[in-house]
Amino acid sequence: MEVELPAEALDRLVGNHRLPGGQVYVVSREGTKPFIQPTGGPKLELAPESGTEFFFRSADAQAIFALGRDGKPTALRLRMGGQEMQLTPDR
Repeated sequence: MEVELPAEALDRLVGNHRLPGGQVYVVSREGTKPFIQPTGGPKLELAPESGTEFFFRSADAQAIFALGRDGKPTALRLRMGGQEMQLTPDR
């Protein structure tokens, strides 16, 4: 079930997240809508299920953020196509 998040909650997730092989996924927001875009790929809208769990509007996939004590992401897991990828945030 989709929930509405305040801009401040989305702002803490915004940034670059990197796969071990180097590919970057950019998390951004436009107004109250969060997006994710892989390098060279399309920008996809995310829908929040909680402050850390999102589903893709246009694909059968999920984005799950792990947050540190400071409220900033320490990891991002992408689940899609039966696979799970672990990304780390660029600091």
